[in-house]
Amino acid sequence: MSGMPPTSAPFRLVICGLDQLEQHCNEDISHVVSILDPDSAEPGIFRLFPAQDRLCLRFHDVIDEREGMVAPQRDDIDRLLMFGSSLAHSGTARGLLVHCHAGLSRSTAAAVLLLAQARPDRSPEAAVSEMLELKPKAWPNLRMIELGDQLLACEGRLVHAVRRHYVDMVERFPLLRHAVGLERHLSDRGGGACAPEAQDAAGRSTRAEAAIPALMSRARNSKMNGRTS
Repeated sequence: MSGMPPTSAPFRLVICGLDQLEQHCNEDISHVVSILDPDSAEPGIFRLFPAQDRLCLRFHDVIDEREGMVAPQRDDIDRLLMFGSSLAHSGTARGLLVHCHAGLSRSTAAAVLLLAQARPDRSPEAAVSEMLELKPKAWPNLRMIELGDQLLACEGRLVHAVRRHYVDMVERFPLLRHAVGLERHLSDRGGGACAPEAQDAAGRSTRAEAAIPALMSRARNSKMNGRTS
């Protein structure tokens, strides 16, 4: 369990991508949340894990409805929160591993929602902060956060806290300003995941798990080479 830092929730938490799963197969993981693309293969690595309760959700890392892509739906987040409720009341929860493809977007959004659900006595901002202690360069999937905010009755506070993190990331990595659909992440006009004003951005939503790390890498390289963004 040394690799899993404690959280305020009644379980320890690991957030990772597919390429990091093997690092955790010998840890005391009792519960797993897998978030995969609809057409991706089942990770064979789970054969090496001890027996665990596992929830598998399948949707793409997009934040609006888009032709040819499967966006996260209210039912997906409802299933996630039902799993979280069962986890919190199981009495046997030890370690929770949440993974997606790269461990930056869908998994970090899921972690925020599970932390917020586990400690309703704390502010939604505290759940975001706690996730960021584990994944400081996360870019949580906004649609998941919007849906979860509604289901957890956070009245927009969870969305607002995540958007504050987006702003901080853009200030730290200015090249993120060139990310497609960034206005959708930074806008705080409300209205939920399918708001009419968001439709113009629907076809321009980006796979954050791929685009954001690449842009951050370019930003770091620019700083190292003495160039300005």
